[in-house]
Amino acid sequence: MIKTLRTLYILMAFALLPAFAAAQGTRYYVALKAVGTGNGSSWNNATTLDDALAKAKANDEIWVMGYNDEGNSKFYFVPTDGYTLKSGVKLYGGFNGKETSIDERKVIDNKAYRMVYRTVLSGDIDKNDALDATNLIFPGNDTRTDNATHVLTLQMTPDQTNINNWETVVDGVTIAGGHAAKIGENGQGGGIFVTGNNYNGNNNGGRYILRRCFFIGNYAGEGGALYVVSTVKNVGGTCLIDRCGFFNNAAGSRGDIENAG
Repeated sequence: MIKTLRTLYILMAFALLPAFAAAQGTRYYVALKAVGTGNGSSWNNATTLDDALAKAKANDEIWVMGYNDEGNSKFYFVPTDGYTLKSGVKLYGGFNGKETSIDERKVIDNKAYRMVYRTVLSGDIDKNDALDATNLIFPGNDTRTDNATHVLTLQMTPDQTNINNWETVVDGVTIAGGHAAKIGENGQGGGIFVTGNNYNGNNNGGRYILRRCFFIGNYAGEGGALYVVSTVKNVGGTCLIDRCGFFNNAAGSRGDIENAG
């Protein structure tokens, strides 16, 4: 009887393995430049962020290496349209390339968003941003005309191959230099733009979480650092902005008593 039960437990465990593996999803490791085989399977075979974002689907994770160099030589400069994170994908930054757990990432002074190794996504495509003494980071500052409209777009609408039960996460990432300058026309969410319809096609998923992120130097007509469109609802739990830092972001017109976030 005992032997029969043991055999039954083993058979049940093997039967559950495929479902467990599917539930875990795929993890992609990212560095500024691809190394090793470049397939993203480990830190020693890291791929590029462009490649990981293109391949990742719901419930996958992207771990992005950070750097503690001065200046912008170790920033991830986004394309003209910025980067897009698909519904249900988790993007983690702040790694030095040795971690096996997200809890191993190091911070400064116990401040969650002050990563020792900073994963910076920058919209300053020409790498020439300067703080104009008069116009600051508002549209009159002509060093920012090249900048990406949105640094990162969270596309919350699941497609037919991406219907998911998982939340969309951005964790431990610095978002800098977005410039959505046209008020009313691509003029929302210079840093992160959360868009789409996250309700239809999601079953207990569809929420976004921004955790331990730092927003700096982003401008938009509305929502300089962050803008969430009205079609993004609280489904599958409450959407959350957790322990993030905001510095030198702006919206609307300079000099207005009330601007737009």
